[in-house]
Amino acid sequence: MELPSRCVSVRVQGVPDHRIELALRRHEPPVIGRIEEGAFVMDARTLQADEPALVAAAFDAVLRAL
Repeated sequence: MELPSRCVSVRVQGVPDHRIELALRRHEPPVIGRIEEGAFVMDARTLQADEPALVAAAFDAVLRAL
């Protein structure tokens, strides 16, 4: 059985996908995803109602620091 889902895929020109993944894993709170076809991919299916803002803040902080 497949569960419906939505994923976010991020590529940053000049930044290796593994650097994005590692930086997000080290962020507090950590954002966990996977590498797929050269991009960081995060499945939003597991997010609770209050967590999208936390994930957005993590992406903002990490991408500014890269």
